[in-house]
Amino acid sequence: MAVPNLSEIVATTIENRSKTLADNVSKSHALLDRLEKRGKAKPADGGRRIMQEIEFAENGTFGWYSGYDTLNISPQEVFSAAEYDWKQCAVSVSISGLEELMNSGEEQFIDLLEGRIGNAERTMKNRMGAAVYGDGTADGGKSIGGLQLLIADTPTAGTVGGINRANWSFWRNVAFSGVTDGGGAVSTANIVDYMTRLWLQLVRGVEKPDLILADNKAGRGPLDDLLQTIDAVPDARELPMVLLAEADEVAESEARDVPAGDEPVRDASPEEEQR
Repeated sequence: MAVPNLSEIVATTIENRSKTLADNVSKSHALLDRLEKRGKAKPADGGRRIMQEIEFAENGTFGWYSGYDTLNISPQEVFSAAEYDWKQCAVSVSISGLEELMNSGEEQFIDLLEGRIGNAERTMKNRMGAAVYGDGTADGGKSIGGLQLLIADTPTAGTVGGINRANWSFWRNVAFSGVTDGGGAVSTANIVDYMTRLWLQLVRGVEKPDLILADNKAGRGPLDDLLQTIDAVPDARELPMVLLAEADEVAESEARDVPAGDEPVRDASPEEEQR
């Protein structure tokens, strides 16, 4: 039998609603969360630019002497600073008067404006989580400079914070290529040796790496041996956390992956950690 508009069921029965928004937007932000937990995310109140002061050299007047030897009293410049431009990002949230009217009263089971604000917050964190891996060139250079800028495949090239790495060796990170530096592509047979050789270059006194990032797109296997070696160390608390990174997403995981082929194994030098 024909009906003029809605069927009896539609006219007399409402849907069974969960009355909650299922989050299919949020991504994992292991690196971003790790930086926040380690106190590496520091608020700044203002200023023309963001400066990081640096002690970059020893005092060159040091010398052994005897009796009335002449001492070197020439002035020394051992301090400088890296400087960074402010970077801004925004997510807009809007609601019309009609939408606000319709989404009110007893008929409202989800606050539309509150839901949109939550979505905006998750969107911003997703984009920030991806940007910490970038090189700062996104959106015409308006994005923050992430790991691809700070930790270069070619440490002797590029400028970071106004300091040219080609001219100042203290500002260079360490890069290790399996083929070029190790003599063979990264594999299960050599990953522990390669990572150990890289690790030794990054230890300075009591300072040492506390985080390893590995490409989650590479085939599984090579990092297994490395993590089994780590697990065998009695005091595992002194060893770094391992995070697996995607191009736009990072997840802390128990999967064991590592860059394949001649992809460089990279980590930050102690100087890089200051930036």
